[in-house]
Amino acid sequence: MIKALAERYEISPTYCSKLFSKELNTTLTAYLLDAMMKAAMDMLCHTAFAIKDIVERCGYSDYAHFHKVFKKYTGSTAAQYRQQNQ
Repeated sequence: MIKALAERYEISPTYCSKLFSKELNTTLTAYLLDAMMKAAMDMLCHTAFAIKDIVERCGYSDYAHFHKVFKKYTGSTAAQYRQQNQ
């Protein structure tokens, strides 16, 4: 992703990464993770999509990996989160 951003703005990937971190005070990886988890949380609360569909919509191909990341991020599983926040 950083390579694509760097190419788009015709700068080096290293400079792009440093600039991103400096301006947003976070890494691109952390920023994307935060965006994906917030999108998943929103879909869990406001849609009737199956959890496996939400996983795919957030860009994950491996449900088990999503489950692990989501639980670490929120402290609960996707199913628990949905139940607690509906």
